[in-house]
Amino acid sequence: MSIVPKVLMSRKSHVFEAVGIGTVIVSLLFVAVELHQNTKAVHGQTNQAIADNVNALYLAIATDNELSAAWHKLLNNVPSSQLSNEEKIILEMALLSGFRRVENIWYQVEEGLIEERALTRIGYLPIQKCLPQKHGRSTVTGLTRCSSSILNYRSH
Repeated sequence: MSIVPKVLMSRKSHVFEAVGIGTVIVSLLFVAVELHQNTKAVHGQTNQAIADNVNALYLAIATDNELSAAWHKLLNNVPSSQLSNEEKIILEMALLSGFRRVENIWYQVEEGLIEERALTRIGYLPIQKCLPQKHGRSTVTGLTRCSSSILNYRSH
């Protein structure tokens, strides 16, 4: 056997290896692009879910006369002694629901699942003021501060 066929075979094998490596690199780039697009889509869905949740609360307040009246009293600092037992329960449940929403959003921010700006989009300024201002502080701290102000409100 001559040396020429071995050299040709060696060159062919190098070409096939180069093509194989190129194919793997292109495949990895494709997967990276797909993963990035999928991550953006999930973030979009999460932000939409947050917006839908806020809108549901606003719609409930707007369409439920008892909830609307109780919320109006809360925002106008009516002492809790002037609230009926039903209004106190309505407000407590609405506020707890809001706290759970905020707690979930904060958890997702702390885990890096969504951006911190999602906290500014929850829609209820008094709760936003209670939240920790810097990333890394505990949600419980902020919610405890909020809960304390509500407990003070309830004791009037």
